[in-house]
Amino acid sequence: MSGIEERWKLMTGGRTSPVRKEALRGRVVPPVCERFLFRLGLPYEAAPFLSFSLPAGGFPFPSETWGVAEDMDRYVPVGQDGSGGAICMRSPDGAVVVLDHEDGMSEVGVNASWGQFCWSLVIYDTMMSRLADADEGEGPQLLERLERMLQKADSTALSSGSFWAQVLKDERAELD
Repeated sequence: MSGIEERWKLMTGGRTSPVRKEALRGRVVPPVCERFLFRLGLPYEAAPFLSFSLPAGGFPFPSETWGVAEDMDRYVPVGQDGSGGAICMRSPDGAVVVLDHEDGMSEVGVNASWGQFCWSLVIYDTMMSRLADADEGEGPQLLERLERMLQKADSTALSSGSFWAQVLKDERAELD
């Protein structure tokens, strides 16, 4: 078992929703994303305030469920962020984005790939656990370390306006 698989199972407590091939019907996603989903599944939830779901009929096509143009079908909705934005895997490159429903379904970058997204979730979960147990005054250093680790996991994760850039901004505001 690889490092990400072990840590994924620890983070989720082994509680994931299994994904079967039928769930990706008619979708083009990178094989590495498929393997991860088929082997490890979707978590039911993950920090920061993310929830995931797999409808019985598989991942929906946005044009069928949201009444949007068919060009939006390149997004595979897998969950929601805490504000109700759709967490999606973008086809065919496998990038993870949030579609901001409050801004006309604009795309907010999260990670360049599904694997990098999962790794970022593990990093965030680990560092937030450490922050919760930290002595007063250690918070800023731990957030700096989180930032470096997210940047190392995915050089695009902290781009201006990205999901992870906002998460870090919010965490720093919490410390103040």
